[in-house]
Amino acid sequence: GFIFVFNLPVLSHLGINLYGTMTLLGMAYLAIALPSNSRVLLGPVSQLDGSLMEAGRLHGAPPISAFRRCVLPLFARPLLWAWLLAFTATFGELPTSQMLAPTGVRTMATAILSSFQNANLAAATALSVVQMVVVLGVIGVAQLAFRLLAPAGWRQLGGAGRG
Repeated sequence: GFIFVFNLPVLSHLGINLYGTMTLLGMAYLAIALPSNSRVLLGPVSQLDGSLMEAGRLHGAPPISAFRRCVLPLFARPLLWAWLLAFTATFGELPTSQMLAPTGVRTMATAILSSFQNANLAAATALSVVQMVVVLGVIGVAQLAFRLLAPAGWRQLGGAGRG
């Protein structure tokens, strides 16, 4: 769909030249990640009561402050896991990268495929291991950053944090 829509001549005449750009690749990665993330976030969002924002507003907080103090602490850990799911799913995304990556741009998935196609199994294996290390490293760093940087009350919510 991205190829058919964003490669139309009428869009070029309108000045929308997204085909073959990193912007279109990012939009495609976002479109791929949204359905699974919406399913992951459905439970936490459905458990939030609309009266939380109203209570914050009733006590004089502006809307952004009410969201930050009343809703975000309950929603921070699910948002973190949704972001990590999106990152891990798109970091190795091959079909989208092959179709939409700009000329001269090699993503990790296309580099691994290229190594396999050139019968360079050592490089393909090494790149696959590097990909796994990067993904696991990002998950670890994000979890550590949440544990160290999030307020103590946020870490206690959700039953996962113990200090």
